[in-house]
Amino acid sequence: MVNEFDEWEDEVFCEFSEGSVDSFTVNLHKENILKKIIEVTEDVGWDSLLGEQVLLICSAYFYTGKLTGVNDSFVQLENPKIVYETGAWSNKDYADAQKLHSDVWFVQRSAIESFGRSK
Repeated sequence: MVNEFDEWEDEVFCEFSEGSVDSFTVNLHKENILKKIIEVTEDVGWDSLLGEQVLLICSAYFYTGKLTGVNDSFVQLENPKIVYETGAWSNKDYADAQKLHSDVWFVQRSAIESFGRSK
């Protein structure tokens, strides 16, 4: 049973109930330390993009449109387009984005690999 601990540099000395003193080395390598930045924000992810023009990069196609709805299964786009060719990302418009035949389109969330604000 340990009665007290005294820390000194990289060794820890322990006094046991029998009165004997023993020591052991403690690993104090800095690479074992993890530093994290923690910020608490509201409306991140899908919620922050509601009402915005978005680009959905999916497993088969890219979609763009105004994000007007989100639930656990799908997202809803108004004025949706399929982006067949983006062109240079710095361009104002996509090289080939074709409007779909419907004013509202739904995309399964499980098919979306990444998403963000769009042109």
